[in-house]
Amino acid sequence: MTEYVIDLVLKRIPLKIYLPCHTRENLFIKIDKNGNVNIKQQYIHPGGEHSKIWDYLIINDNISIPSYTINMLINLFIKVPDGGGEFDHDHYAVIIQSIKCLKEDFAKAIDLL
Repeated sequence: MTEYVIDLVLKRIPLKIYLPCHTRENLFIKIDKNGNVNIKQQYIHPGGEHSKIWDYLIINDNISIPSYTINMLINLFIKVPDGGGEFDHDHYAVIIQSIKCLKEDFAKAIDLL
C-alpha cells in the first residue's frame, strides 16, 4: 500500500480561463513518501455536470521531497488567504508548476552527485 505525505482533494475551485461562466474544477493531489507526484483534474460545469478525471501532472522519479518542503506545499495548497475569499485556478497552477520545477531541480542535483 502506498503511503502519501500529501493526499488532498480540493473541490469547486473557481476558474478564470476560457470555459463557460461558473465552471469550476476539482484537484486530486497525491505525493507519496518516495516523492512521486500524481495530480489529477476534473471540471464541474454549470448545472453540476462533472467531466472525466484526467492527469494534470504525473512524476514517477522516486526522488523524495524534504519534509520542510512538504509542509510548505501543504500550507500553499490549503491556507486560506487573509481577508477570506478563496484561491482560484491560477493560484494552484503556480504551485503545481513549482512542484514540477522543484522535482526537476532535485533530479539535476542527484545527477551532480
